[in-house]
Amino acid sequence: MTLSQWFDERSESERVMLLGAAALLLVLVISMALSPMYSSLQQNERRVARQYAELEQMKAIAGQSATNLTPRQPPSGGSLVILLQESARREGVVIATMQPIGENSINTRLDDVSFNAMIRWLASLESQGIGVQTASLRIGQENGTVDSSLLLRKR
Repeated sequence: MTLSQWFDERSESERVMLLGAAALLLVLVISMALSPMYSSLQQNERRVARQYAELEQMKAIAGQSATNLTPRQPPSGGSLVILLQESARREGVVIATMQPIGENSINTRLDDVSFNAMIRWLASLESQGIGVQTASLRIGQENGTVDSSLLLRKR
């Protein structure tokens, strides 16, 4: 006996009930198959929204940096090390190590510092006539942090 013969032998009410159950089962299977795709899509949408927000934040910081392009000379009499320590403290950046190279350059290392705080600090240094000559960055331990090695030079 085939499935269609078996189905034809059922009464009209049994056939309607079997068709309804089959339709319900089909809807259930399809929804279970699509559920992971929808949750992944929602995760991706949230991640993209966060990235757009970070992009807007970076644009704002870059705009602030661009308005401060006219460098101010650091106060005379203050060493580069002291100037870096004071400005880092103001911006909430902790300098792990500093190694002076002559009078106008210094190697610095920052560990697990907020990327945004580091960018604000570098922008403030730029406005004081201290620029980044070389930079090496890598992702830090915490979300939004970096480890960096910077060669800073006084103009």
